[in-house]
Amino acid sequence: DWLKNYELPGEEELKKLQEELARERGRLSRREEELNAAQKSLEIFKALIYPRGKTALVRGAKATFARLGFTVTEAQEDMFLAQSPEENFLVRVAFSPFSPSGPEEHRFLLLALDKLRNEEGREVRGLLISLAQPELDPKRRGPQWQEAVERASRDHRFVLVAAYDLFRAVAEVLRGADPKEIRK
Repeated sequence: DWLKNYELPGEEELKKLQEELARERGRLSRREEELNAAQKSLEIFKALIYPRGKTALVRGAKATFARLGFTVTEAQEDMFLAQSPEENFLVRVAFSPFSPSGPEEHRFLLLALDKLRNEEGREVRGLLISLAQPELDPKRRGPQWQEAVERASRDHRFVLVAAYDLFRAVAEVLRGADPKEIRK
């Protein structure tokens, strides 16, 4: 207790420098947390080109639609509703690690749309997001859906979107593009 009464010249200045350093460390720690949070908020969009599974791809798609100005609500496990002033969609996310998405994805979306129309009286348009061959660079990937899916989607007025195209769209919005123009 009594030792603190016997200070040497310069000790007071060292204590002030230590306090200043502690404040600086706290400020840097808060700044680091902010940067990590910002990085994490951007990482979710990268799931559109290289997800760790279908759940990550669905989360990335939802975050992207929200960033594009859609109101996103849960529909089913790998589907969600995306609403905007221009158009309302029931979105199905198709993840196919080895080959283009097949007709089963289109069929599942078609049945879900019929259920929405018949049971809830809601008119929404179908949108199928497809990610095939995620281990390849997006520019080197082959077709993202089979021709049968493209024909059937055209017949039912579904929108087909490659996950990479959705990634590029959100990148444009992050660069400052108008989300309304991107939605159109």
